[in-house]
Amino acid sequence: MTDTQTPADTVTTTALTTRRSWLWVLLTVAVGVNVVASAGVLPLGVGIAAGLVTLACATLLVLARVRRR
Repeated sequence: MTDTQTPADTVTTTALTTRRSWLWVLLTVAVGVNVVASAGVLPLGVGIAAGLVTLACATLLVLARVRRR
């Protein structure tokens, strides 16, 4: 059986996996900040910013998933 992936495909796959990993980390941090802000510990602006970052990360992860299908 021959390998159908070229070295360029491997680099692209690794880059996408790394990007998705960083998106998951950022999503987790943003959700944590949003929870703390919702508890009233942080200012409202920080909570709104964390919510927007959470929304952006979730959107990018869904788009990446749809593209891989």
